[in-house]
Amino acid sequence: MAERVAARLEEIPEGGMRPVEIDGIKIVLIRLDGVVHALAGECPHAGAPLHEGAVCNGRLVCPWHSGTFQIADGALVEPPPMRALTRYSARVVEGQVLLDPAGLPAPAPARRDPAERRTAVLIGDGAAAAMAATSLREFGFRGRLVMIGPHAEEPIDRTLLSKQAMAGESQLDELPLWDGAQRERLGIERVVAGVTALDASAKRLECSDGTKMGYDVALVATGGRPRRLDLPGSNLRGVFTLRHRADLVAILEATEDSANAVVIGTSFIGMEAAGALTRKGVKVTVVGPEELPFARQFGPGLAGALHRLHERNGVQFRLGTSVTRIEGDDAVRSVVLRTGERLATGTVLAGIGVRPATEFVTNVSKAEDGGILVDRHLRAADGLYAAGDVAAFRGPDGKRMRIEHWRVAEQQGRTAAGNMLGHSEPYTRVPFFWTAQHDVIVDYVGHATEWDEIVVDGDIDSFDFLAFYVKDGMVAAVATAGRDQETALLSELMRKRLTVSAVREELRR
Repeated sequence: MAERVAARLEEIPEGGMRPVEIDGIKIVLIRLDGVVHALAGECPHAGAPLHEGAVCNGRLVCPWHSGTFQIADGALVEPPPMRALTRYSARVVEGQVLLDPAGLPAPAPARRDPAERRTAVLIGDGAAAAMAATSLREFGFRGRLVMIGPHAEEPIDRTLLSKQAMAGESQLDELPLWDGAQRERLGIERVVAGVTALDASAKRLECSDGTKMGYDVALVATGGRPRRLDLPGSNLRGVFTLRHRADLVAILEATEDSANAVVIGTSFIGMEAAGALTRKGVKVTVVGPEELPFARQFGPGLAGALHRLHERNGVQFRLGTSVTRIEGDDAVRSVVLRTGERLATGTVLAGIGVRPATEFVTNVSKAEDGGILVDRHLRAADGLYAAGDVAAFRGPDGKRMRIEHWRVAEQQGRTAAGNMLGHSEPYTRVPFFWTAQHDVIVDYVGHATEWDEIVVDGDIDSFDFLAFYVKDGMVAAVATAGRDQETALLSELMRKRLTVSAVREELRR
């Protein structure tokens, strides 16, 4: 294609961006250190308009989910995107930016080479394993690459299950992270089975379908297994957990015939599902032992605002209590609370957390909850790594933690993939997650299990704020709503330990 005039140079401020569209192609122009760069204008993850994001540290950060790219070449830095941005040739002539809309060829991922004898095995079919698979090929691995997991339709975008998909606002065919063609391009062998035994010392594993194999390097990324209710009647038809596509399909079918649903537990999954089912027209009651959902994660101010948001949208609550039994003959008819109240329902969703699925792994060290202890490189044993819900790693304060969030799993999958190939990169990335509660998105950057104070800029009740969680004078985490561009900047700024005043100053620049 011939070059086109895309913009005048004066229309792009230094350090700033300008969106343009040529022949239906959306492109963002970025002027950095006097050079104009041209990159794809939409994030490959969910189509966010990248010009509404942030430029920081030579990187472009997505405004929706903090996917991050190098501006110089479009290279992927941080998920959830799983590939780099397309680049376009741009040059400045007499004050005009000329652009070639053909696009520059992207570096091709490595292809399987039969002469390469090494075998890499990914145990799990979720976000961490998917990101590790794409990253291994991106980083040049040409050996045998095997993904083992029991769900043929996965990997999927699990974040949609309790949000848009539960509400019927997205289609089931939007769930997969890749299709068969992508798997073929990456040269991935897919074993649809569970791993029943993995001996880290022998570097061998066995699967539920009888498959046995050895490996040179492997990643345990089996995620969490939903905690089941331990109550009379918990095995009745109509009692669900939510983790996989089949769970979602079953819940959607059940709620077609059930006007009422009871959500047991005030986890993120439970509360997101409560909001989604309400939007779908189901009358939802949430039961939980807490006096206020999310108070432990967000503090009473934001927790109270979210509670009121749910109530305004029709969700009912029974808090400070628990379910003692579920009643019904073959299917659920009601749940009985500790207070004696009986709630009529045909659908019960348990959102009471997960347990790391690691019982099959031997000859590694584990935490009390079953998480696999890893070092700063996510290494659990010689040739064996762990990522996502199963990885018990040390945070900046030296304490062991597991973070059960989708983007963290992707971050760790990418870091582990590099280290499986000898990169020796410590996992120091900034955690990030988002939750959708009705029509409100709350983002959370960093990680704080405790804090000395919460400093709020903006108005929590109108969901237009930054809430800084401060520990020992430094910002440990920030919760945000209605501040996409500032949140994008925070994803980069939180790489350093900063005071609230220092963060504010950086955001004003």
